[in-house]
Amino acid sequence: MMALGDTADGHTSGVLAKWLWRSGNSDMAMEFVADAVERGCSFNNIVEYNTFVDGLCKEGRLEEALELLGAMRSKGFLPNNVTYSTLIHGLCGQGKCDEARALLEEQVTNCIIPNVVSYTSLIQGLSVCS
Repeated sequence: MMALGDTADGHTSGVLAKWLWRSGNSDMAMEFVADAVERGCSFNNIVEYNTFVDGLCKEGRLEEALELLGAMRSKGFLPNNVTYSTLIHGLCGQGKCDEARALLEEQVTNCIIPNVVSYTSLIQGLSVCS
């Protein structure tokens, strides 16, 4: 897809994907990431995965973001505060408050103390859903 993608490592590919998302090219970003993975590029830190989750959530592609959460876990990367906050915000933005609340409960169960972003997103979402 992109000449640079042929030699890019996980970090570089993550930066390029983030740039594509921010410039409004989410489909190209996802294609780039899929191509990179197919070539054997591994995304080896939570920051890179959070970049993809954030991009998908901002595009309203929550099902894909949640699928990525599952893939991330299967590769041994556990969600952190940023992951949970991003997903909670995205779910609440689409009126899926029960799912957002379940994620917050999961976060607490996994001993990850929710931050102000998690709570603010959930409170704002609940006010819309009620």
